[in-house]
Amino acid sequence: MFFLPTLVAVSLLAFGLSRLGPGDPVDNFLPPDEAGFGSPQALAAYEREYREVARQLGRDLPPFYFRFGPAAVPYTLYRVFPQ
Repeated sequence: MFFLPTLVAVSLLAFGLSRLGPGDPVDNFLPPDEAGFGSPQALAAYEREYREVARQLGRDLPPFYFRFGPAAVPYTLYRVFPQ
């Protein structure tokens, strides 16, 4: 009787704690850049690489992604890009 509410509560707690952790999970998979972003080309290359790694990890969408609507509407309107 208490199993389902307990399971839901523990799941929501674990999800919340995973979102509150410090750092960006995508940055952990990118190589460190000691030279910095001295040129616009270097910054553009980093952003391209960041988007690609985020897409591979599934971190380019919001955490709760529900889509109600016709299949003709593209889902890319709801993509999340780094600030």
